[in-house]
Amino acid sequence: MSASPSGPPDTEETQYCRHTNSPADRPDRRALRRGPVVQTDRQLEQLTFFIADLTYLLNLTCASARYLGLLSNSQLRFDGQKLAPDDLLNYLESMFKVGFGYDSHRFANHRALVLGGLRISDKGGLSGHSDADVVLHAVTDAILGAIAAGDIGEAFPDDDPQWKDADSGIFVRHAVSLAKDLGYSVSHCDVTVLAEMPKLQPYKKAMRESMASLLDAPPEAVSVKAKTNEGMGFIGRGEGVAAIAAVTLSSAR
Repeated sequence: MSASPSGPPDTEETQYCRHTNSPADRPDRRALRRGPVVQTDRQLEQLTFFIADLTYLLNLTCASARYLGLLSNSQLRFDGQKLAPDDLLNYLESMFKVGFGYDSHRFANHRALVLGGLRISDKGGLSGHSDADVVLHAVTDAILGAIAAGDIGEAFPDDDPQWKDADSGIFVRHAVSLAKDLGYSVSHCDVTVLAEMPKLQPYKKAMRESMASLLDAPPEAVSVKAKTNEGMGFIGRGEGVAAIAAVTLSSAR
């Protein structure tokens, strides 16, 4: 087996790539465009070229991964031909995890309103055992869901006195710590807050910065969107606030 100085070794995969993608084995594209060609046939021809190119890239990727020591076995299998390696797919799947979280709380005017770790107002807050930060609760559940570590209610029961009026940032940091123990960090967090009031546009930048600090992520990796419910349901009637969060974790390994 020979290896070029500037690329991966000449493996069975790369030999297969060169054979199936050599000029002699591929139709002349210019010739295919001559004369009347039915549109459907042209689309099939373009698809054939695309599959051939994709096959080449997949084989080259696997050969390169083996050369760099990322894979112990770069054999490609798909319909009897060497195309998509299980090892590579498993490796790619382990690089990212995605979790979703949701929470909602009723209004409680006697409490401060805290959203995303930011104190929005001294009144018009939300009812809950902790500080009732509906945004951070959704984010915590999203992280826990991504690593299959239960939910916020299991980790911080609402009948445990130690969490009475607790800062919800504690919950987020706990979830981030669990993810790091498994080799993952937060690469992106997307939050949607559903509320008729208050208007959150003036607070979104500060919320992003507050959440980024808790997540050990840059502010540009955190997105905060605010929506009303167009007068519908408990949110539309002004009875409470809800939040939805999606979190992407990436492997540091």
